[in-house]
Amino acid sequence: MKSQAAANPSSGLDQSSAVAPMSDAERLEGQQKLIADIASGMSLQQTLQGIARYIERQTSDTFCSIVLLQGNLLRRGAAPSMPSSFQDALDGLIIGPRCGSCGTAAYTGQQIISRDVARDPLWEGYAQWLIDNYGMHACWATPITSAAGQVLGVFSMYRRVHGEPSEKEQALIRTAVHLAALAIERSSYETEISHVKEIMESTSRAKSQFFANMGHELRTPLAAILGYTDLISEELHAGANDSLRTDLSNIKVAAQQLQKLVTNLLDIARLDIGQIKPQTESFDARELLNRIVAKAAPIYDRKHNHFAFECEGELGVLNTDSALIERVLEVFLDNANKFTSDGKIHMTARRTAVAESESLVVSISDTGIGMNEQQLENLSQIFFLGDPTSTRRHGGSGLGLAVAYGLCHLLGGSVEVRSEVGKGSTFTISIPNQIR
Repeated sequence: MKSQAAANPSSGLDQSSAVAPMSDAERLEGQQKLIADIASGMSLQQTLQGIARYIERQTSDTFCSIVLLQGNLLRRGAAPSMPSSFQDALDGLIIGPRCGSCGTAAYTGQQIISRDVARDPLWEGYAQWLIDNYGMHACWATPITSAAGQVLGVFSMYRRVHGEPSEKEQALIRTAVHLAALAIERSSYETEISHVKEIMESTSRAKSQFFANMGHELRTPLAAILGYTDLISEELHAGANDSLRTDLSNIKVAAQQLQKLVTNLLDIARLDIGQIKPQTESFDARELLNRIVAKAAPIYDRKHNHFAFECEGELGVLNTDSALIERVLEVFLDNANKFTSDGKIHMTARRTAVAESESLVVSISDTGIGMNEQQLENLSQIFFLGDPTSTRRHGGSGLGLAVAYGLCHLLGGSVEVRSEVGKGSTFTISIPNQIR
């Protein structure tokens, strides 16, 4: 941490906005505005500044800071009531097990409560800097994590007096880290989408046209996020808070839909330029399949589908890339569920040996809408969408199966499919024991 010249501890601090307490209506309206700002694409820095000020307005003599995590370094985020020298000092700080509250929270992924930084061993070497320059004696740091559990940054509250956060302050912290995670992930998705667009537009006119057509698929989940945000606002004003959970659940589904679409876009681009490299590891095949099945279980209930899984004999140990296999099978399971309603999905697994080569063979069958011969012929093409009518009805962008086919071939495997319109489809995926 860069040293700062000793100065008046209150010099440069600005918390003029934290004067009058917020009513419940103002608090709910503030959250709704922040969610709308996130969905509208406001810059990340502006959004984080808004989140920090929103929390500061509800606390007394508390100063908020949000820092981002880039690799093992903390990076400038937002600290609206602190002087710029404060953010300058944190920018580039290496995280670790004894790096103050922020650096330690980012390193451990756990909340770090320092009620008295002068006495906290985690603050050794940093405490006097914080006290002398900013007059702060307590710091509560909470990691900001993605839906997948990855640490994205740290939200911190600084106090001029010693102490721990109250129950109300812990609730504010939870609100702040949730909103900050949404903002950071959205900003990351937008950056990745922009990067993928540049790659695809530089390759061919067909890919450029495809990406232009993808605009609808990208906008649809975002429109849902905005729409449900508006509904929440109306319901809060109308006092219909009983339906708030349903609307929030719909927001989450829409966001997950967007996340899946972005992931597929990135995988298509990476496959195209050869950035995905299989990693060889030894693992138990049955344990991997059990994990995939457990993870996918919730999706079947939404479509009222019955799912069954069985292994034909021992599957043993595989020496290939478990993460890519998981990605491939998740796509095929999701596809089966997408085009099946009130039906059955059956997955079987077996180990086969041909000559000196062994493979894991997984079959996924459904009783869904099925496909005709033309659809089967074009199934693995990256830019092919099936019947537009069924696509609009069931959703999908035409990317998932192309990703799965590409990853399967990358592992030296193959995909066979049998299908009949109105009766369903069966995909048989063969993955060699070793990467070829």
